[in-house]
Amino acid sequence: MHTLTFAVPAPHTEVFSDGLQEFAAAVTAQLDDRVAEQTITLYFETPPDQPQITARLALLAGLANIPAPPTHYAQLPKTDWLSHVYRGLHPLRLGRFYVYGSHSTGAPPTAAIPIRVDAATAFGSGHHATTAACLIALSDVANFKCPRRMLDLGCGSGILAIGMAKLFHKKLLALDIDPEAARVTQTNARINGCEKFIHAAVGGSDSPLLKSRAPYDLITANILARPLTQMAHELSHALAPGGILILSGLLTAQEQLVANAYLRHRLRRVKSIRREEWSALVLKK
Repeated sequence: MHTLTFAVPAPHTEVFSDGLQEFAAAVTAQLDDRVAEQTITLYFETPPDQPQITARLALLAGLANIPAPPTHYAQLPKTDWLSHVYRGLHPLRLGRFYVYGSHSTGAPPTAAIPIRVDAATAFGSGHHATTAACLIALSDVANFKCPRRMLDLGCGSGILAIGMAKLFHKKLLALDIDPEAARVTQTNARINGCEKFIHAAVGGSDSPLLKSRAPYDLITANILARPLTQMAHELSHALAPGGILILSGLLTAQEQLVANAYLRHRLRRVKSIRREEWSALVLKK
């Protein structure tokens, strides 16, 4: 197993992780609290094409208007790579949920809802602030609402879909434009014993499948600020009167931009959940 490691400012973590996903077998990100940077590690089965990755890093850095980060290459012992991937991915208590990986020892707390998700080829292990904020928002929603129709748009690993299935015990639709994310979501749903509730498929906000199952009482979309604003019409139209929309993947500084796009469609902000420099918005129709 081979690794390539570099650090970027926390707000750019998702852009760099997504931009390099195609080159690696797995990608992990770990926060360095001392310098407000996120350490990103790419894992490879065979030696990576370092010049190609360096060129992609330079492109992503230019788009983010930051210097290209230096990288560190290492080759891991054949028997040690899995533990290296999981190192630092400790269990998390997020609202009502307890998120852990297959490497974790000990039983989940009896009072928490367990979600087992490993770092893999789709975004969403619970360790990124955007995913954590969404799980906390879902926990809050469960205090006052029991939705019947639900949608997780941009499902990634399926962690939010699994959270909704375990919270509400209702069937839901999980969509992602990446076929690998749909596959991983269905696999994780089976691991967590809730495959009967989750239908994972390929699609975006304009998906005929999404429209055929509307309106939804609860929608989650952990994506990025720009696409979220562009989806305002479709998502607002797909939400039932009185429905809840949880949006994340946006920086705290982008809250008003995103909220305004949905306010034009008569969705009001109920709450903002902030972690580090990231936010999740809870909107109601």
